[in-house]
Amino acid sequence: MLKHPTLVDKDFKDLLNELNNLPWSHKKKFPNPKFRNLKDLLRDQDIKEGPGVYELFLKIENRFVPLLFGESKNALSRMNTLVLYDYGGVRSGRNNNEKRKDVSINLERCFYRFLSSDSKEDAVKVDNKFKKLNKINFELFN
Repeated sequence: MLKHPTLVDKDFKDLLNELNNLPWSHKKKFPNPKFRNLKDLLRDQDIKEGPGVYELFLKIENRFVPLLFGESKNALSRMNTLVLYDYGGVRSGRNNNEKRKDVSINLERCFYRFLSSDSKEDAVKVDNKFKKLNKINFELFN
């Protein structure tokens, strides 16, 4: 049971508004890398090398449901590791097999948005806001 549901709900809405008001790219269909390198496909969609944050969504009916988010000093390369190798992704030493499976099996309905940042530190700050949002969301529904 929530101790302060109104406060938590307000914090959630405020943080969500703050994140959504950042200068994100438009939501775009996550490209299918089966026939062409994912890094090249993302470059064609104006994702540049350098620090940034990504957020992936599943499009279910006409709603975008958050799937995952992340940051990196080179977010283009990081996004390149989000698909299983068998689906056209790039092999990586990162321990993100569950994320790769989720994206790969839902590739046809997967969308993303991207936020470039000036530095890795700025990307981490946005990523931390997502983590806080997830923690508040967990508290709201448990």
